[in-house]
Amino acid sequence: MKRILFFSILLIQIVAIFILTFQFESVEQTGKEMMIKTIFPDEELYYDPMMYIDGTSYVEYDINRISEEKWNNSESIAYNKLVYVLLEKNEEGIFEVVTASDQPIENISDSQVVLTANYSYHDKRDKYHYVLYGFERIKQIEKYGSFRRDDELLVTVVIGKWGQRKIIDVEKYDGVLF
Repeated sequence: MKRILFFSILLIQIVAIFILTFQFESVEQTGKEMMIKTIFPDEELYYDPMMYIDGTSYVEYDINRISEEKWNNSESIAYNKLVYVLLEKNEEGIFEVVTASDQPIENISDSQVVLTANYSYHDKRDKYHYVLYGFERIKQIEKYGSFRRDDELLVTVVIGKWGQRKIIDVEKYDGVLF
């Protein structure tokens, strides 16, 4: 009896792993594609928005910094709390922040995407809120091309219907897409 129970549980785990793997791999076919721009390095600060550690690049996107005008909360938010960010495609095809809130956002159009992020901090001097989306780390960026630390990049991310996120392309941004 114990042997049958053991193999049944093992079979259920194998099926669950197969389903999860299939869903993650199919995100490229079923997900919504969006392009996001990285932030140009600020010469005044001694902070490098694209750091390399063991072949992994850590980038900072312009959607990480949400201006106070687009922030839809009057109360302060605790560190690492889940927030919802509404992004919309601009005329260049790059997604920008429309609004952000700690409440779920409903009724979005086809040119909009809602992402969940973790709240980080509020910069009162520069008047923005900083959030992290979880795809700021790009593994093996060299497979997309050769980039310098001061390059502005366009990162193409696919968002799956259950919130999966996958980076599928990275290219240099020269200010004009078309």
